[in-house]
Amino acid sequence: MKKIYTPLFCLPLLLIPACIKLSPFMIDAGPIENFSYKISPEMVKSSTSYDCTVAVENFKNKRPTIGSNKMFFYLIPGLPYGWGYYNIPEKGKMFPTIKHFAFSPTNQLAEAAKLSLKQSGLFKNVYYSKNSKTTDNTKFIFKGTILSTLYRQKLLSYCIGPVGPILWLIGAPSGWTQCRLKLFFSLIDAKTGKLLWSYNTNNAEDRVIWWYYQGADARDYTSVMRKSMNEAIINLETKIKENSSKFGLN
Repeated sequence: MKKIYTPLFCLPLLLIPACIKLSPFMIDAGPIENFSYKISPEMVKSSTSYDCTVAVENFKNKRPTIGSNKMFFYLIPGLPYGWGYYNIPEKGKMFPTIKHFAFSPTNQLAEAAKLSLKQSGLFKNVYYSKNSKTTDNTKFIFKGTILSTLYRQKLLSYCIGPVGPILWLIGAPSGWTQCRLKLFFSLIDAKTGKLLWSYNTNNAEDRVIWWYYQGADARDYTSVMRKSMNEAIINLETKIKENSSKFGLN
């Protein structure tokens, strides 16, 4: 019987079905990632503490909703990667290694702000007011507006289309992500409703993704929020020291 040999240049074509299955997109088997914000040594500590109570209300959502998903373009030979972005990442359909990002920004970012304020020691008492109800001894209300939670991503294929995942298996990066938070903070007099302080932050962090290390696609929202709160607390403390009478903290 005559033996049939497969030309070497055809081997990549034979690997295409297997390579496609390697992509976490196709098998939809990545983990669900949850936004998590915990006490960290990287949280700023205030040099002054004021004996008063602050309520943190749920943040307002003013994010754009438009998004774009061209991640499957990584399958096209000649293109170095597929790409996409989500302004509402908790509604994203495709990520480099996760199945879904569980995120409720209006309340989770407010709770994160409460934790950072409490850990800073700037105010003696800080609590989270889920339903915008405050206690009689509340002096200030800390508010936040979410202007952007832009999430950007790439899935790398190194210009070789569906065969690209082979390089993931030998240690080449499989993707890239960037998490951005653009926030507006304000401090309100609980009795008069007067605006006492406001501050804008716009921070982002990015990371390289490896196929063997799954579940970190949107993890940088935690560190970006911590950085944003550190900046805000430092600025707020400075403003109080400059004009404590304005805040009624003589």
